[in-house]
Amino acid sequence: MRDPKDCAARWNAEEDPKMTITERIEKLNVARDLVAQARTDCDLPQIETILNDADTSLHWALWNLGADVPLRPELKD
Repeated sequence: MRDPKDCAARWNAEEDPKMTITERIEKLNVARDLVAQARTDCDLPQIETILNDADTSLHWALWNLGADVPLRPELKD
């Protein structure tokens, strides 16, 4: 995880007692896994495109929270 001082979410780290950044990152990673499962063997091009967009949005949310994610979301392991 990158230093919170270097991420866009640092302003929110202390203001939201309901969920820590670490918990938020964990939930976003679970969401990405669910999107990947939904995308598997999807034979509807429009739905596949929407799921790809969702994954990209989740990737950038993780990036902005300081999670250790690659620069290019399509390169996820």
